[in-house]
Amino acid sequence: MKTEKKSGTCASARGQQFSPALEFEFPVNLYETKEELIAAKDELTHDEQLKVRNAERITRARQAAQNALLDSMGIEKQDINNNEQIRLREFVKLLKSNGFSEADARAQAVKTLGIEFAE
Repeated sequence: MKTEKKSGTCASARGQQFSPALEFEFPVNLYETKEELIAAKDELTHDEQLKVRNAERITRARQAAQNALLDSMGIEKQDINNNEQIRLREFVKLLKSNGFSEADARAQAVKTLGIEFAE
């Protein structure tokens, strides 16, 4: 077993919205081999496997149907290439990861990209 540090963000929870999103880290213990999984008696039963696989299939089918509907409506997936606000937010994240404060990152992003925040 190995311990890895992961990170996450939370933009809303418990009925509240957070702007900027909350950032947090957490440790997680992960199996490295199937032998560790078996020794811990943590394998899935056949009934559990059935539920997991069917949930995965439902999720994939739902996503495919949603994508087909959105495509038929001509709605493009928004990303940094076609949405200025996403580009601006991603640039702020990059600046913050390089030591800028939130306020300084926002100001620098607006100045550099020439895009104002919509919110």
